[in-house]
Amino acid sequence: FNDAIADVKQGCDTVVAFVSRLYIYDVWCAGELAVAVGWGIPVVAVESEVGGSLCETSEERLAQAWTAEQQMVLALVGVTPRSVSDAVKQVLRSPLRQVNWLSSAEAHVDA
Repeated sequence: FNDAIADVKQGCDTVVAFVSRLYIYDVWCAGELAVAVGWGIPVVAVESEVGGSLCETSEERLAQAWTAEQQMVLALVGVTPRSVSDAVKQVLRSPLRQVNWLSSAEAHVDA
């Protein structure tokens, strides 16, 4: 995890996040998103039709979703439920890109 976060901090021009309504409850995804936003790295959020949409959530809800061990790992790289909640709000200020995976797959297969 620390390596993935270091990659975001050191060599990333843009983060492309494939988001769903459950995206931020995954600690690795949440950590990368919070670090990218915190470091001013542009985030392009892409949502599919099947996964539901990324939405704001409370710090309390995030804290309840993650184990104490997960929260400790995130804290080591400066990520807290609040920083994730703030990052989501920041990302949602821009329109989310949408992709229809089935149409994309069909187009790819037919090509």
